[in-house]
Amino acid sequence: MRLTLIVGIVLTIFPLRVIATGEEENVGEKIKEAITIFIGGSSRERVGAAGDLAMFKPEDLITYRAWGPFTKVLKEVDSPQVQQAVVEALGVQGSDASEFDKRKIIDLIVKTIKNENMHSVVRARAIVIIGPLMSRVDAQYKGMKTKSYGRGIISPLESKDVSERGLLGSYLEKQLDANDTILSKAIMETLNLWNWDLGAHIWKNVITDDPGPRRRAIKALKNQIILKGRKISPVEARDLLYIIDNDQRNKDLRIDLINLLTFAVKNGSKINIADTLDRIIKRNTDSQVTLAAVNAIGRTGDPNLMRLLLKVFDKYKDNGDAESIVIRSATCSAAGDYITLPRKYEGYFVRYRRNFEKLSEMLVEALIKDNSSLVRKEAAYALGNMTSKKFDRRKPVAALIEVVNDPDQSVAKAVLDSLKFLTVQDFGKDTKAWQRWYQANQRDLIAK
Repeated sequence: MRLTLIVGIVLTIFPLRVIATGEEENVGEKIKEAITIFIGGSSRERVGAAGDLAMFKPEDLITYRAWGPFTKVLKEVDSPQVQQAVVEALGVQGSDASEFDKRKIIDLIVKTIKNENMHSVVRARAIVIIGPLMSRVDAQYKGMKTKSYGRGIISPLESKDVSERGLLGSYLEKQLDANDTILSKAIMETLNLWNWDLGAHIWKNVITDDPGPRRRAIKALKNQIILKGRKISPVEARDLLYIIDNDQRNKDLRIDLINLLTFAVKNGSKINIADTLDRIIKRNTDSQVTLAAVNAIGRTGDPNLMRLLLKVFDKYKDNGDAESIVIRSATCSAAGDYITLPRKYEGYFVRYRRNFEKLSEMLVEALIKDNSSLVRKEAAYALGNMTSKKFDRRKPVAALIEVVNDPDQSVAKAVLDSLKFLTVQDFGKDTKAWQRWYQANQRDLIAK
């Protein structure tokens, strides 16, 4: 019986060894075949071969010497498509590699990132791929300090990370000055993943006259506000507001900073931009800056700013030039943001009731009297937001019915859409049917 058992075990183990050996040989043949194509094929074939090689274990690629061709492609001048495919393959390999093999992969990708002769698309892809590969590296922040950059801006704490990831992060941060959109996008994605403090770099560039670095810095700051809850302090805001108020020669910078501070307020920064917006509306002669201020009022949702919309409309309502029309239409749109009356405004309703009523009156006036179809359309859509029963909706609904057959088709469509929202009825362009409904149901439109 013992002999039978031993023979059975031997017969069981032997086929498994044969299968294992066969699989290893099969893997080796497939890797060699892919390497042959990768070395001598067309660009399309080499891209495919790189993808095939990525599917094997890192140790298998080392055993069958696939790393040599990969390294050569990234060191020498080659097709950017092939180089990108290699970087992609390295990223796949690195996600499952042992620490020893992962170290090799990271070194190769880092060298690719720092090779400034490499195509931007390849470097950008390498930057994105290195992010998760190094995201578990513990950052060691040292040398914390504050800095001041031009025009009185006080930067937040600047983190000096002396780890390997920190050194690469510092290099990447400097690359943001290279004015390369593709690289900048990739760098921001990776540095945000690492929770990198871009404060000093942002504040140095957020006020520059060069729109390229400035807009990237503002975008980075917005990312930090969203991803990390970054708040703009009153001290930082004070200097930005000073620029908005006084830098009359640089319109684009002022508009960018208005948009930035509006975004910050909407996301929880406790800063006061009302006075600056008020001054813009009172004395500004540049219509584009005024337009930015009007859009800012609508986006912030600050009930203290409703009064400014009324000022803007009164200032521009008798002007027929194109710029005034755009400003009036933007004012109607911003008013519509308020009279939607989302939950966050309900607590303000009693205190600011008169301003809400004035906005409604302003929109009705624009809908009935404005000569511009663009303004009438925005007014119609804005009135459609007045669905809350806290409002007296009789005049808005009556005004919409009055112009349901507006000669401009875009206005007529907006009017009909808004009537549907406010009444949950659809009589098309049948004015008499709408009027009959209104006479029978107007009591339901009284504020409750």
